[in-house]
Amino acid sequence: MCSGKKFLKTVKVTVVGKIVSGKAKVVCFTQLNDMEYEGFVNGSMREPYKVHINLNKVRSSTCNCPFATGSKICKHMVAVYFAAFPDEARKYKIELDAYYEEEEEREAELEDALHKYIKKLSKAELQEAL
Repeated sequence: MCSGKKFLKTVKVTVVGKIVSGKAKVVCFTQLNDMEYEGFVNGSMREPYKVHINLNKVRSSTCNCPFATGSKICKHMVAVYFAAFPDEARKYKIELDAYYEEEEEREAELEDALHKYIKKLSKAELQEAL
């Protein structure tokens, strides 16, 4: 669902990753109409957070957690979205896994290139660089 992807663009990838991996706990949710959902999500407080998401007007979505002030989208809202659309959660998890795999490969390539560069330097060049 295209309008729901706005949630994913507004929350950090690492936070969404925790949600997709099942570390966020949606207690329950209800579909109010075609574009609105309401639910409760366990968080750091004793009582679950109350969440309302609106897929048409994403910034009008609400959560009573401390982070969701103003028109901010919080991880609890994304958790309800993924509970309502589990196929989207699976697709996003696949995208995240691919992203992290590519990132690890890039880091390994950079580390290898750095080692090769350092090995080419003379003792004097290494001392100067330090």
